[in-house]
Amino acid sequence: MLAENKEPLIAIYIGREFNVSFRTIKTYMVETEDYLKNHGFKLVLNLRYVMKIEDSPIN
Repeated sequence: MLAENKEPLIAIYIGREFNVSFRTIKTYMVETEDYLKNHGFKLVLNLRYVMKIEDSPIN
């Protein structure tokens, strides 16, 4: 389920440089979204690359 707010969720990828697919980030965000929403945090994976994930149906 997506967060109720319309603000895009932000995933920040941290770590060594390697390819991470959009689906991987999106899937991880979905799995942890309730925790993040309840604690008022964005999904923080790293401090190097920032990827915005727009509100959209997750399938």
